[in-house]
Amino acid sequence: MINPKQCPQVFFSTCALVLCGALSANASSQSRLDDIERELSKLRTAVESGSMTNASALVKIKELQAELKALREAETARKKNADPVKVKLYPTPKFKSESGDFEAKFVGFMQADGTWFIDDVTDNPDGTTIRRARVGLAGRFMKDFGYKFLYDFGNNHNPALQDAFIAYKASPKTSFIVGQYKEPIGLEWQSPSKYWTFAELPAVTALTPRRSIGVGVIHKTDKFRVAVSAFGENSNKVRSDDEGYSFTGHAVFNPVHDKKRHMHVGASVSHRSPDAGSNAVSFKAKAETSASTGAIVNTGSISDVDNILLYGAEALGIFGPVMFQGEWTTADVSRDVSPDATFDSYYAQASWMMTGEMRTFNPKRHMFKRVSPARPFDPKNGDWGAVEVAVRYDSLNLNDGPFTGGEMNKVTTALNWHPNALLRWSLNHQFVETDENAVNPNEEVNIFTGRAQVDF
Repeated sequence: MINPKQCPQVFFSTCALVLCGALSANASSQSRLDDIERELSKLRTAVESGSMTNASALVKIKELQAELKALREAETARKKNADPVKVKLYPTPKFKSESGDFEAKFVGFMQADGTWFIDDVTDNPDGTTIRRARVGLAGRFMKDFGYKFLYDFGNNHNPALQDAFIAYKASPKTSFIVGQYKEPIGLEWQSPSKYWTFAELPAVTALTPRRSIGVGVIHKTDKFRVAVSAFGENSNKVRSDDEGYSFTGHAVFNPVHDKKRHMHVGASVSHRSPDAGSNAVSFKAKAETSASTGAIVNTGSISDVDNILLYGAEALGIFGPVMFQGEWTTADVSRDVSPDATFDSYYAQASWMMTGEMRTFNPKRHMFKRVSPARPFDPKNGDWGAVEVAVRYDSLNLNDGPFTGGEMNKVTTALNWHPNALLRWSLNHQFVETDENAVNPNEEVNIFTGRAQVDF
């Protein structure tokens, strides 16, 4: 069994072997053509010198000429059917066949963070980290099949496999996917972290799943998008018994989508069963920064769990440079004998591109796209890129019945500068307030996070 930490070595070694094999095959074919030409030349010389009779040489010459003809015809057919490759370097290195049936591109990004706390009671450590350093390969083959492999070498010194899946486009509206990928639930989480408005996710994601291994189907039209999947667990999780499983669905209706506006509403639901080794689940959240050493609200282990039902709603409105966004999620924990519990979370946010650009959203993939400044950074001509300001309020309540995991409320503001489409500098300020049941009770903490990001 392959250790997930060995995935990058295995993947890139396999690519190298396939490439070497293809080159070796071409080299072998050319070498045989050269050998035949030399053998024919020797036979002709032998006949002319009288060291070999015409009759004995003729049989061998005919055999070699037949092989030579077959090799040349095969080479002519190969060149005729060859699919020339087009190379594009911006905004990401991409290789695409002229027919469009094959495509591959390198994907990745790096985020370097620095965090400073103004503490209340608890002493939080200031510090720096490589929040994410992800690299991978994505593309398609045989026209209708797609794939993606993405590995994180940052992740706070805990490298882990992110995406590893294959997709099949059965029709222009319907696709199937199998492998490890993001469970289709919620809004902000579905976009790559490099396109988030804020440095970190809102508190609702403390209740929702991340990536898991599963199989699903996605159906999309001009106005609707529906995704339904069945999952096991993440490949990086260590288990001692039967793994947990889930059934997750997501539906979106977008009545407006054009170059200047986008509006949609959506709903998610997920029925989940914990792994048989523990029959337990827990919900927890850190302050909105990767520098935090531990959760500040935490239910602890909830045992005797039969299933968890997650459900929620989302809304997004983009009107030129202004964007409004919000989500709400509830987790109903059903237990076999012990009392049940319900936890909920929500957020609302707004942002404004001060330089006039528009945050673009892809409804078919249900994710944000990169910000491309109208006037990329060029101080000689007075161009400074794109500037964005944003504010978000979110709340997470982990108190219910016998569970007093605590309540956390946050206000986050952000200033984002995009010098060009591939670079981003961000400064986030976060005010965090907890109740008396939190791990860090009755605290009011200010957190400043600066981030430098490069995307390719």
